[in-house]
Amino acid sequence: MNEPSFIKVFKKEWVQLTGLPFHMKVVKMREPLRKWNREVFGHIDQKIKSFQKEMAKLDLKAQEFMLDEVEWHRRDALQSLLWLWQTRKERYWKQLLRCKIIKEGDRNTKYFHVLATIRRRKKMISSLTRGTEVINDQTEIKRTIIQHFKQLYARQEATMFDISTLGLNKITHEECNTLEEQVTPMEVREAMLSCGPLKALGYDGFNLKCIRHVWPIIGEECSRYVIQFFKTGILPQCINTTWVTLVPKK
Repeated sequence: MNEPSFIKVFKKEWVQLTGLPFHMKVVKMREPLRKWNREVFGHIDQKIKSFQKEMAKLDLKAQEFMLDEVEWHRRDALQSLLWLWQTRKERYWKQLLRCKIIKEGDRNTKYFHVLATIRRRKKMISSLTRGTEVINDQTEIKRTIIQHFKQLYARQEATMFDISTLGLNKITHEECNTLEEQVTPMEVREAMLSCGPLKALGYDGFNLKCIRHVWPIIGEECSRYVIQFFKTGILPQCINTTWVTLVPKK
């Protein structure tokens, strides 16, 4: 999203999908963005190498001759670009690792196997105290845990009482009507802004940080789509459930 051409590509492709339902437009945006990533943004290592190569030429020249003002400015610009793309590479790998963990889960790879082993050790119950007795046998540990929860969730006699006698505050008729009002576009936007921007990706592959970034383009359609759901209660199978959970239920 830091690449200047991203928002231009997104807007161009979004306009070309005019006429399709909102959730289908979101799904179809994935392919042109993948293509843009491969052709424009995807060559991160090549760009870094090219900047390093150009800087090396200028550094080599500076050892023999004095660089003029234009060449010094060029070197500063190359240094800035190099830092920028190295930062982008770091973010890319961080996001890629997060996506793999979310989508692939604990596959039988060395990395995930180590994680699973560590997690298993942390969660392993090797002993249990029952009163003053210490239990080490795994079978007895399981039996004790099962028995504990059977007792915990068993039906118990409880005294019935009338909550009207507790003196609780009641909402007014106007407040009751407010709870039943239709969701507004402003509420959709505020709810979206209140969510963590880097939470797990939805089924469509977009996180909320991206949605916020392109909100000026898709915001109006997104709001209408969410509001329509609250009016009809119908959720198309294709839609990413993230769009619905953005709005607080009333």
